[in-house]
Amino acid sequence: MIVIDAATLKKGRDEHFGYLRDHGYAIIVGEFGGNWDWPNGASQAENKRWSHVSTGLDAAWQNAFVDYAKERDIKACYWSINPESADTGGLYGHAYIAGSNESGWGTWTSIDNRRMELLKRLWNTL
Repeated sequence: MIVIDAATLKKGRDEHFGYLRDHGYAIIVGEFGGNWDWPNGASQAENKRWSHVSTGLDAAWQNAFVDYAKERDIKACYWSINPESADTGGLYGHAYIAGSNESGWGTWTSIDNRRMELLKRLWNTL
């Protein structure tokens, strides 16, 4: 079982790049993101390959990252806006469902409010 431990992640992030804030450097993380529902919605092969990963793990990691970034005043960009990024999805949803609605590829739907709320928190707009 994989557990997201914010304190452990904080130590690693401080060691690798967070310490630069203490020296007055600006930090912008080029991209972060992930599939909040992983492995749900993936192909059967992917579901089998990642059966040890529970749904919500990626969301927990992203929330821990945003908490850290806010605490350290680190800016970041979200990957991706388009929903066709196979491993992360995007800010927009799509009609594609592996195995049952493959014709929905390329059809964008509404904004994913979970991700937008995350970004609003990061960008101090809540």
